[in-house]
Amino acid sequence: MVRAKKVKPGGLTRSSVARLLRAQGLSQRPRLLPERERRAFTVELPNDLWMGDGMEGPPVIGHDGRLHNKPRMLSQIDVASRFAIYSEFFVSEDAPHQEIGLRRAITSHGIPREYYVDGGAAYIAGSLKTICAELGIRLLHAGPGDAAAKGVIERWHLTWRTEVGSELPDRPLHIDQLNEYHVAWVACEYNRRLHGTTGQVPLEHFLAGATNLRPVPQGLDLDDVFLHRDVRKVRNDGTVRWRGGFYEVPGEYVGEKVELRYLPLDRERPPLLYVDGARVCEATPLDRLANNKRPRRELPRPEPAPLRTLKGPLDYIHDEYQALLRAYGEDLELDELDELDDLDDLDAQEDRS
Repeated sequence: MVRAKKVKPGGLTRSSVARLLRAQGLSQRPRLLPERERRAFTVELPNDLWMGDGMEGPPVIGHDGRLHNKPRMLSQIDVASRFAIYSEFFVSEDAPHQEIGLRRAITSHGIPREYYVDGGAAYIAGSLKTICAELGIRLLHAGPGDAAAKGVIERWHLTWRTEVGSELPDRPLHIDQLNEYHVAWVACEYNRRLHGTTGQVPLEHFLAGATNLRPVPQGLDLDDVFLHRDVRKVRNDGTVRWRGGFYEVPGEYVGEKVELRYLPLDRERPPLLYVDGARVCEATPLDRLANNKRPRRELPRPEPAPLRTLKGPLDYIHDEYQALLRAYGEDLELDELDELDDLDDLDAQEDRS
């Protein structure tokens, strides 16, 4: 209005304009509609579908003694029963920490059929895809910025902020103490009271569907499944480069690509060597000084690959000779073949004449 010279600069306040717009019903923002239709949903049985997500928590003192302003609560919620499968505060939301919670949830409550998460870095990591593939879990991702699609776990976050977050002291707690408060609330309060949506107590609802739970298959080692994996090529000296150093592996694998599996949060433990999906041994840090005195063992010689048989000039001449023999219908001696050649020459001279 100032630019249009309807009023003088400073002659009209924002509150006056807002009051006028409200009186005329013109101050409401346009209602935002979702890009697609929303429908409330659930699944039939416990462990049919889990939701996983992270929520920023209050500042804490970590195990390193430092202040961490943005710890993350990482949780897995069963959609059918709204039972909190597992939930814990960590100082990071990276893939290794998220997978710690998922493993503990699976160890104590079985394997879900589907796992629904967002597109955060921890949830699109190759390690999580491998874990779900080996355990037979269908990994599902919500669309970018589509928090409403994960309404079950978003409602869980809101409940926590209202009932727990608002009761925490203003001073930062140690992360262990925060987790003690958190676990106590989940076990004694949230999982044991009537849920408004399902009309059942989450713990009782989950236990009622216990026959649907999928245990970890016998013979499957969860330690192996949750290891992170890197592929390396074995150098001529029987070493692989890993985490800025060198590790020794058996000399039989020189020149081959092998798989190193390791605990991402344990930087002291050497990686494990896997070949064709089978564990071979633990790689050992390279010790050049000790190798000066170590005896060298004979390595098994690989079977030589069969040589490709290629035809040479003599082979083609021999083929031509065999064709001549077949043409005359009998085995001829070389001198007889020479006579045939002479007859061919006479025939050719007659044709020319």
